Amino acid sequence: MKKVFPILLATLLTFGLISFGGCNGSKNELGIREEDAKEMVEMESTLINTMAVSYTLHNPITLTGEDESEFVCTSLQDAGNEGGFHLKDASKDTSSITVASGTTIYWSSGFPGKLGTSKEVFWFEFINRKESHILGYAVVKVERITDFYYVPTIVKSVTFPKTLGIFYQNVTEEQVGQLIKNAEK
Repeated sequence: MKKVFPILLATLLTFGLISFGGCNGSKNELGIREEDAKEMVEMESTLINTMAVSYTLHNPITLTGEDESEFVCTSLQDAGNEGGFHLKDASKDTSSITVASGTTIYWSSGFPGKLGTSKEVFWFEFINRKESHILGYAVVKVERITDFYYVPTIVKSVTFPKTLGIFYQNVTEEQVGQLIKNAEK
């Protein structure tokens, strides 16, 4: 009995840690644990579009994730005609950019009047990854108020917490694509 008790206790503790340990976050519609991460994306409450700042740095977006991770940033608009993301040179907009965590990127909305004639709503998608692991994502909706002012809303910003604080969850690009699509409805 003395030999069985320590083994039984160790088994129960191990089962308890696996079953209940690291249960932070809640499961989403795909069964993946996620936690709110409002601090992942920081941006101005109003984005501007004026001829005077069309080729200067404005509309900063700061992305913060786990150390040594990166963000894949996508703007669902035509960067050549309707603006896009840039780092330091606003004349070189792109609809997709990958940057290190902690980086500030900028959004250019193109020339005044151009957006007002084409779209009322834009979507930004940010996927945080480290090596082959997806750590979280954020979806931002940008609504045109006038040709010169846009209001961004962070629709969803979550991280996928590690199991037991050490093991990354197995989250696929397809799953994140579905979660982003659901957030954009």
